[in-house]
Amino acid sequence: MTRSFTSLVTLLRSIYGRFEPDSILDTIVCLRQLRTVALRENATLLVYHECLLFLRAYPANGRMLSLVESELKRIATFMRGRRGREHSLESVGLPYVSAVTRFSHDCVRWLAGHPHCAVTFEEFSESTLDLNAVLRLTLPTLERSETNAELPNDDLLDVLGVRPERRLDFLIAELSRLDDTPYVKDQLFDALGVSVRVTPTHSEFSTAFNRLP
Repeated sequence: MTRSFTSLVTLLRSIYGRFEPDSILDTIVCLRQLRTVALRENATLLVYHECLLFLRAYPANGRMLSLVESELKRIATFMRGRRGREHSLESVGLPYVSAVTRFSHDCVRWLAGHPHCAVTFEEFSESTLDLNAVLRLTLPTLERSETNAELPNDDLLDVLGVRPERRLDFLIAELSRLDDTPYVKDQLFDALGVSVRVTPTHSEFSTAFNRLP
């Protein structure tokens, strides 16, 4: 009888951490069955991915390692084929799936130039300082007056002519003016609560394939 993806993952989860000979054989048999069923983007896929990560770190033998590597690559190919669609499993480290998070100014600036991902502004999240207060320290004199109206962050960016797709670049550039005072810069950037969306464009930008040689 053909078993479903969910039932096979449930079985794998119950045996994958055991290292007795019979359990190792059962794990290999289960992996061989799993590679024949279609993947689905749901919570079960995440459970399967986590099982594979454990088995990749602690393979019982070469056969198991080969099966695990093959399945991790299959998941990467599956998720790559779903690029551009709305995902139900964001921010969990799957290949080609975006994550929304917060980083320091220097880290965001580095990521913005990374060849294996695209980074965009998502929102101001849990801000403790508004953008007016920060831009008063960085804007040229002619534009600084725009901060006196105490507009909300998004409205201020609109008045300054910063298009939505350029907002992250603008924020990075403005805070870069404070590079000579890194502690102050980091405190201001953190207080703004800049959340970014990091979208991998390469499988290496993921939990499974971000490995040391």
